Amino acid sequence: MPAFAYGAGTWVALAGNYDGLANQLAAGGEVKGRKAAALSQEQLQAGFEQALGVLKQDDVSSDVLARLGLAQVQVTHFGTGQLGLTNADKGQILIDDDAAGYGWFVDATPLVSEEFDSTGHALAGGPAEERMDLLTVLLHEMGHLTGHGDLSPELFPDHLMSETLPTGVRRAVVDKVFAGS
Repeated sequence: MPAFAYGAGTWVALAGNYDGLANQLAAGGEVKGRKAAALSQEQLQAGFEQALGVLKQDDVSSDVLARLGLAQVQVTHFGTGQLGLTNADKGQILIDDDAAGYGWFVDATPLVSEEFDSTGHALAGGPAEERMDLLTVLLHEMGHLTGHGDLSPELFPDHLMSETLPTGVRRAVVDKVFAGS
């Protein structure tokens, strides 16, 4: 089932699968031969709780937070350039164990984001540089659970719901995604 968005004066097909599954991809595809540390289930669960905390801080409604809090999160291995996959029908979020070979940036202080500049790019030489931001991917997948589809990276390169994510980028502006969900 295709989905479309209006942008740049025309209707364009949005990338993604709209039959109950939605994912986020590494903008650079899968990295082969790189040995990134694997994300543990405990790290993922802690990251998920932190993502809920970010949403709470951003005044997302308690009803939405309660629904999202019921989601099941699980570490898996895709090996395809996928970072995350959501099955909205089952309330399930799957996260790639090694962030498509790039490794995850797991933020100990996600409410502060001091590892990123004001545009959401990792500071040079910092721990988030050249890694995939777990918080961004979790918030993206949680957006799918609230009914939002993937957006074209060409038309919406900086939006939380953009289908692809480059390394060293945090997209944590949630007001347009979770407002009214």
